[in-house]
Amino acid sequence: MKQAEVQIGKTYLIRFHDGFLTPVTVISKKERLHRDRYDYREIVGSHDGYVCRNERTGREIVVKAASKFRIRVERNPESGKWRIAN
Repeated sequence: MKQAEVQIGKTYLIRFHDGFLTPVTVISKKERLHRDRYDYREIVGSHDGYVCRNERTGREIVVKAASKFRIRVERNPESGKWRIAN
């Protein structure tokens, strides 16, 4: 998926290192912090990416690239299972 296609508040499938497809909801876009030559604390751990919530565990994760998102999904209101969004 391309960076322009990722929307905040939507749910996408990503593949973790264990091989399972997991639904995550994009909470916000993580911007690179401004580099200040006098305050080096802002530089530590500053990567671009997306702050997401894992829908299976409820934990917050950072997805570093938009290409990690596979397809947009939504929860079926009747059964509660995930389905591909239109």
